[in-house]
Amino acid sequence: MQVGETTEASAIDIEVLPSGKARMVGDPLAVVVAQDRYLAEDAMELIDVTYEPLSPVLDADVARASTDTLVHENLGSNVFSTAEGGYGDWDEAVASSDVVVRETFRQARCSPFPLEGRALVADWDPADAKLTVWSSSQWPHMFRQHLSDLLNIPLDHVRVVTQDVGGAFGLKANTFREDIAIALLAVELGRPVKWVEDRRENLMASAHARDHSIDLEIALKNDGVILGLRARIVDDMGAYGLYPWSPDSWGKLLAVSLPLPYKVPNYQWEVVTVVTNKAPESAYRAPGNAAGAWARESLLDIAARQLSLDPIDLRRRNLIARQDLPFSPLGGGAPIDAVTTEEALEQAAALIGYDDFRQEQQKALAEGRYLGVGFGIYIKAAGRPKSPATVGLSETGLESATVRMSATGAVQAFVGACSGGQGYETTFAQLVADEMGVPVDAVQIQMGDTDFPAESSGTWGSRSTVVVGATLVGAARDVSTQMIAVAAKMMEAPQEEVALEGGFFIAERAPSERLSVLDVARAAWEDSSLAPSTLGTGLSSTRHYEIPGPTYSNGCHAAVVEVDTETGKVSVLRYVAVEDCGPLINPMIANGQIRGAIAQAYGSVFLEEIVYSEDGLPLTTTLLDYLIPDAASMGDVIIKHLETPAPGSGRFKSLGEGPLVASAPAFACAVADALSPFDARLTRLPLKPDRLIEATGGD
Repeated sequence: MQVGETTEASAIDIEVLPSGKARMVGDPLAVVVAQDRYLAEDAMELIDVTYEPLSPVLDADVARASTDTLVHENLGSNVFSTAEGGYGDWDEAVASSDVVVRETFRQARCSPFPLEGRALVADWDPADAKLTVWSSSQWPHMFRQHLSDLLNIPLDHVRVVTQDVGGAFGLKANTFREDIAIALLAVELGRPVKWVEDRRENLMASAHARDHSIDLEIALKNDGVILGLRARIVDDMGAYGLYPWSPDSWGKLLAVSLPLPYKVPNYQWEVVTVVTNKAPESAYRAPGNAAGAWARESLLDIAARQLSLDPIDLRRRNLIARQDLPFSPLGGGAPIDAVTTEEALEQAAALIGYDDFRQEQQKALAEGRYLGVGFGIYIKAAGRPKSPATVGLSETGLESATVRMSATGAVQAFVGACSGGQGYETTFAQLVADEMGVPVDAVQIQMGDTDFPAESSGTWGSRSTVVVGATLVGAARDVSTQMIAVAAKMMEAPQEEVALEGGFFIAERAPSERLSVLDVARAAWEDSSLAPSTLGTGLSSTRHYEIPGPTYSNGCHAAVVEVDTETGKVSVLRYVAVEDCGPLINPMIANGQIRGAIAQAYGSVFLEEIVYSEDGLPLTTTLLDYLIPDAASMGDVIIKHLETPAPGSGRFKSLGEGPLVASAPAFACAVADALSPFDARLTRLPLKPDRLIEATGGD
């Protein structure tokens, strides 16, 4: 939280099955349990519900002003909370400035849209009084805690298993009402109960994201130096919050993320979180950060045009640069270090061909073609010691991992995190193999089961490699140290003279004598006299770890597009991503993360929008209506990595969310630049063809 923040918030009681009033289309009003889905759906038709239609509140500004039509009567209004904060003196910044530029940006409501929707199987074992839940949750240990708390079952009598999760993106970092209902039914019936969400349910009622209005002002000198920033944000949270997050989390995250990666000496922000008759708002990959970056970078381009400055030069004058490090954020927080914002910007500009682009642009314009270039730059924190106060969580960032080596040299590594498709099975295995001198295929990663000997705060906030990876490396390093101790005894050499090199243990005094990892593993299990006194037989370690502070990744993306002003079609001609996520573990997986983020940004900038009718019915509940990008949409992507290690022993940085923060403004700013001959200000996403045609003055 930033200096000087104040918050006034209300409370909303959420019933698993609402009684008396449905507040959104998709509110779960009844549950039917049957032998199969077909029978259950037939039985649903027999339920007779008498509805009294109410006037819906669907627009956040209308809801904010309304006192007659209330979503939750106990609130007394449709405003859930107001918050404000910042640092410095905005009024002084305005007084000292040469120009103040203001614009309001509107990010459309969209869906996190994981490939696999939510799914749940719950089973109650009466003999052991134990509840086992198979779920697609992205934080099994927190989900177990929530089930224990809400169902009043002792924590050690609840097991959560998350196996292969087909994407999550923040949607599955919630405990939903359906989760509680299905688990409770399994307990009451004494039989396994399964529920699988279909795509229509997912788009209609699971959760949406990024329904923000951002009124942004920037004060500058004529040379482009930023003196201050002010943001007034209205966030549409929908009808309910999602457990356990505070519903005003996402607007606050947007607010506190806005200044970075720039040196902004004065900043003032306000967030109003409003209740409407829509589906709840959820985290979605880089919540708050992505929408904020689009608004900020767009406003910088508008300011550059107004000041007749090159947009790259304006950014150069304000970036947190190498000479500023370590940089202490003026709003508080951990010092920023080991970032390469200048290098990323310069390399992206070079790779996209920026020096020659303006000539290319003018030549195309003479031919009646409209080309534009856009940039997006970010600094993103990951691996906070505790869940940020902005989201109202008290869970710590404590992580644990267990590594065991068998007598055959096979390694089992247990982590509490679960994979949503990020390739943890590979990257975590690589980390362990490198530390222990074994082949990657000798390492088996076990994860996503609360009965495993590992705890985790979950897979969210780009924390997995930073926190889970560091914990796993620590445990693997412990086992390597144990192996060195065993090898030293076998070789009758001092432990400090024995090293693990290329899968073999070598003693300085007799370098020709070597012991393989398999030799040492077998001896450690078979002969307790060889083991350190505290070990006994076997090789294993459980490491608990809480990161001392966040690490910061950074990057710069650039796009060149062409806009057909007659059809509104946007073609991506070139795209460049320069990323500094620290030392690469697996380049293929890293590049996959980047390309996936770019695809999601393309969707939010050009395609995706949840639309409601005037009477509150969601109209975009199939893939015929809710468009998502395909592989052909974006063309080729050039990726360049800057590998700057993070300070401390972990060295790792994040990559899960940052590329999305840069790619959305790169696309949007490129389109705005292409349409600059029309003096078009593109302030509403998505940039659909009809809106682009309208921006050019066409019909």
